[in-house]
Amino acid sequence: MIAPSLLLLLNAAPLCAPSALVSTDAAPQFQSTGATGAADGLARGQWLIDEENDEVLLVRPDGGLERHPGCGWPQALVALSDGRVIASCRQDGALLVLGGSGPARRVAVGVEPSALAVDELTRRAWVGLVTAREVVTFDLDRLEVSSRAPLRFQPTALALRGSALVVAGRDAPQLTVLDADTLDEGWSVTVPSRGHAVGRVTGLVVHQAEVLAAVRFVDTGLAAPPVLDQGGYGGAHNAAPFGNVALFRLPHPDGSYAPLDLAAQTALADVSALGSGNGKLWLASRGSRRLEVLGEPRPMAGAPSIAAMSIDPEGRSVALDTHRRRVLFDDGTHTRALDAPPSKVDPELRRGRELFEAIGDARVSARALGCASCHPDGRDDGLVWRLQGTARQTPMLAGRRLTETAPYNWLGSAPTLEENVRQTVQGRLLGRGLEADELAALTRYLREGLRPVQAPRPALEPSAVELGRELFTSATVGCASCHPPDFAFTDGTRHDVQSFAADERPDLPRSLLRLRDGTVAALDNPELPSAFDTPSLVGVALTAPYFHDGSARTLREVIEQNHDRMGSTSALSATEVDALVAYLSTL
Repeated sequence: MIAPSLLLLLNAAPLCAPSALVSTDAAPQFQSTGATGAADGLARGQWLIDEENDEVLLVRPDGGLERHPGCGWPQALVALSDGRVIASCRQDGALLVLGGSGPARRVAVGVEPSALAVDELTRRAWVGLVTAREVVTFDLDRLEVSSRAPLRFQPTALALRGSALVVAGRDAPQLTVLDADTLDEGWSVTVPSRGHAVGRVTGLVVHQAEVLAAVRFVDTGLAAPPVLDQGGYGGAHNAAPFGNVALFRLPHPDGSYAPLDLAAQTALADVSALGSGNGKLWLASRGSRRLEVLGEPRPMAGAPSIAAMSIDPEGRSVALDTHRRRVLFDDGTHTRALDAPPSKVDPELRRGRELFEAIGDARVSARALGCASCHPDGRDDGLVWRLQGTARQTPMLAGRRLTETAPYNWLGSAPTLEENVRQTVQGRLLGRGLEADELAALTRYLREGLRPVQAPRPALEPSAVELGRELFTSATVGCASCHPPDFAFTDGTRHDVQSFAADERPDLPRSLLRLRDGTVAALDNPELPSAFDTPSLVGVALTAPYFHDGSARTLREVIEQNHDRMGSTSALSATEVDALVAYLSTL
């Protein structure tokens, strides 16, 4: 457990006005949270991750660039006072260590490292492993992992204050605080909600002597009274499913741990990069192409899509505008732009990614959301939405072998991926629609541009996995009859597995998707509106919750609640259920 005296460091600064966020107590420089950029420890410039080119950049004060390749899908970095820089390479399962007395090194740390925090005083860093659901401690001198701890959610943000390691996941409704020395869980605090909207943390930042959480509010429509609608995600009552991001302080530990304390509102619908310097807090939205310095208007020409940002102690910023491939310098008065390294991605894929990430683009959506709003990194948001009068859980896209899984969507109403994208844009996102070349670019990006998913190995022995495979493929249990392994684990057919609740069924015949052009998405068998297209099981262990309404939280619950609706599983022993879960976790 974390002692209350240590947790006082989480909020040591006096309370400040929400609009200004100015504190007189500076945070120790050796404690930080990883970010998309950082000022160099030897004042050589500012570091940025370049996710598009799988590189880390050093932007010198004169505008010169140093390119450091070899980091597959860089996510965050920290800059140390000795001149070393450590970046998390999510696709490689490694940290890239640059600078110091030796050559660049890549050190394996585990599956999908993303979030970082560092404490130079104790010579340690902490790494959040996304799909492994772990936090690891990394020794800065020996360059090796020294300890690991499991989590209940995917750690996408870390921050360190004193001996308290704050962990957040965008798929979890709470912040968890670990003892940085032992990685034991100390306490958790629930992310606030607003009316029917739930909060999810999109980032953490150490600003002055406080840890601030950027919270995005999402109204899925399920908490409101049910209404029949053709109103897209969130239901007809909800004109804006996503509210603006707000910033919250972590509370003082007072024995009961008060709720998060609202620090400031923003005008951003999402946050892709956070930075703190010279008493100011900078926030960037990649999807809506906006930059905000709290308390100050900060227009930036050309609607930059900022993927990485660094703020130095004097408050000067350097940012990477990834879509326009520019490096932007801002000294607080003027902004200038220099060319960034050319993209290694071909133009059509880049155009598709831009459409996928766009938020509030009228072609894609009329409701200040976009594809990436519900599918960050091509994954899923872990939420269940009201859509066409019934519940719909968000599916994962990345790594799902989309070219092999036709027809598409829950009802299988789209025979091709292109048609499913058209239905989604015009019927679910309520967008104006895409031109033929735009539709082709976005669809190709879904097929080829999303980063692959790295799944952790199951905890059980290989013999248990093999038993699970035998059960899955056996005629007696029958899982493979609808999820054939040779066909991406889907038979491409609709089945009624009796998962609809009684209060959903009256609306089913009227829940066909109506598009903005007046057409209706056709079903192969409209007499079975409660039948669902068989989903692929590729990556299924990473896509909780389960069933269309998210009623099963784990794969074990899926099997235990099945009641022989999807294969004959009711007679399985506890050992066999364990084995089946282990096998499913390998897909």
